[in-house]
Amino acid sequence: MGPQNPPASYGTDGATPPVLPAASFNVSIIFEWAALLPLAIYLARSRLPHQLVGQAALAGLIGVGLFPRLGVLGTIADFLQQDQEFLDCASSVSEMRHMVWDANWGSIFPCANGAAAAMLNSYVLRNVKTQLAPEHLPKPLSRTSSQSSSPGRKSNSSGSTPSTNETPGPGFRRYQTLHILHFSDSTTPNTRPLKHKITSSYSWAIFFEASGLIVLLGVSIICILYGLYGTAAAVVLTILFRISRQLITIERPAGYLHNNEGDLPGCMLMALHENASTWYLYVGSRGTIDTVLNKTMIQSIRSPLNGWLAHGLRGLEVLQLIIMSYVAAQKGWDGIALLCLILAAWIFDWIVYSDQRVAGLWLQREGITVKAQSLKFGGRTPMIGLIHALSNKKVTSWMDGIISSSDRRAAWLQKLGSQNVEPELEQQLSQRDKEWVDLNETLTRAALEATKDIGNSTNDV
Repeated sequence: MGPQNPPASYGTDGATPPVLPAASFNVSIIFEWAALLPLAIYLARSRLPHQLVGQAALAGLIGVGLFPRLGVLGTIADFLQQDQEFLDCASSVSEMRHMVWDANWGSIFPCANGAAAAMLNSYVLRNVKTQLAPEHLPKPLSRTSSQSSSPGRKSNSSGSTPSTNETPGPGFRRYQTLHILHFSDSTTPNTRPLKHKITSSYSWAIFFEASGLIVLLGVSIICILYGLYGTAAAVVLTILFRISRQLITIERPAGYLHNNEGDLPGCMLMALHENASTWYLYVGSRGTIDTVLNKTMIQSIRSPLNGWLAHGLRGLEVLQLIIMSYVAAQKGWDGIALLCLILAAWIFDWIVYSDQRVAGLWLQREGITVKAQSLKFGGRTPMIGLIHALSNKKVTSWMDGIISSSDRRAAWLQKLGSQNVEPELEQQLSQRDKEWVDLNETLTRAALEATKDIGNSTNDV
């Protein structure tokens, strides 16, 4: 039986640990604070399903290491039970939902694998420096054009409204950052299997997984001998979770990373919304681009135990909450030991399952090379013109929500394509509109020239 006034290090129940001594200080706040930290740190985040799906899409397995966060086990159970519906919901998280504009075909749709795309963007652009796109004025705007845009005067153009936001000058400019990611396949499409089936246990990793489970079992026994019962239960829960993870199978869809359009390269623009300031342009291998942005990367997620595994994970989630709340109530050395376990789990997950490592391994495993370049534009129009020129297509409907259709936009696109504007259209343009067309044509061609030297101005990944 413990002493009548046990030290704070013995915990709330006052049980004397078999091995651990009483702390030389009796400041209970330190043990209470250390016991509450694991519960506070491991509260679930709203982005959890989104990130979990992104890592699963790239890694082909559930990328959770030692001690999962509160809510993770229930999220995996939902994933097993809802399958494709869960994928659709996770990709539509409001703050992470991205839109995609297909510059080749004109279609607009939400990104199918937003989290996976964000991980790839972060990995590819980690060492890329943003360059300032050419924004020199070929000549100052005339006094006549300035007056024509002043209040009280109407433009002679039909269906177009002059905008000083798009013109690099002394006035306000809203800078636009365009990250260009050029994907190319170092593996020929014919060498890829039509169907990839990836399980959460690889044959070469069975030995290491078994060794890890034995080590964790030893740690739990040591914790019991030291009277750290809450931490021991947490380690046992980790063992049960890792065993359950081996029973989860992630299946790739048929045609994964294959191009259905022959040799046609892809050109898709991605951003949070039409009025964004940061844009990502995916060009190159259409099979890769279409898979990441448009098609699902996970056909199904299953288990030989069917729905029983999902119920088992929900039971483990309840057990995890009981363990962490018990340690928070017990305090003492148990709280410090659980905090050490969580720090170890953090380090393990950062080394093995970090987003950048998962993205890098996916590119390496699939034989994909990426070249990246970042340009900062003084206005949106030259950026859209560059994308239109890189698409090598005449489709312009995709840009309607970004730059409104107008006579001067039509004239500008005609000049980019053939350098000739239809006489009827040119007659409808005001002097200011003509200068706008000339200016943005010059800036667009200068930006296109800046992207030609891809070998020297981009980074290979």
